[in-house]
Amino acid sequence: MAMEEGLDTGPVLLERRLGIGLLENAEQLAMRLSALTAELMVEAMPRIEAAGPGPEPERWQRLGLRPQAAEGMTYARMLSKQDAQIDWSASALAIHRQVMGLYPNAVCQWQGKRLKLLQTEPLIERLSAQLSSEAREWVGHWPTGGQAPGTVLACPAGLGVVVSSSGCPLLIREAQLEGKGRCGGQALVQQLQARPGDRLG
Repeated sequence: MAMEEGLDTGPVLLERRLGIGLLENAEQLAMRLSALTAELMVEAMPRIEAAGPGPEPERWQRLGLRPQAAEGMTYARMLSKQDAQIDWSASALAIHRQVMGLYPNAVCQWQGKRLKLLQTEPLIERLSAQLSSEAREWVGHWPTGGQAPGTVLACPAGLGVVVSSSGCPLLIREAQLEGKGRCGGQALVQQLQARPGDRLG
């Protein structure tokens, strides 16, 4: 992208699209984007050199820069601490996207302590093909909205903690309790001493 007075508004030389996996967090996506940026830079440098010197409009024309499409483009607002707070009355998919998109900063309360959620999976039938094989086995075990949001439904051995939302349940696979190290699976269950019926706030 060429530099202009506006923020990220300049015309584009090269672009690629990347799909975002359901179980991919912000850090993993950033690493993939970084690798893609390096590939595009290697591809762009010979073209920039071949365009040669001269007035900017002429160089841009020789490079074949094209304007960015305005459709579908939005500016993201600044995030606040409130954005990181989990609302268990939201859907499992919304909570999961919050956890993965704000990684590693999404938080809720567990017995008066801050609990950072680091890895989750929404136990949703239509998304089952994108879930891990272990999580897939737990899809459909509970009626949608059958428990108050934030209620621990189960602690599958070696897997983590299943929590109710406004719809389908959410599996917490990895988290970090205030004052403790990050852990997942059975270690997380043991650290939290979680049992069905307990509530997250």
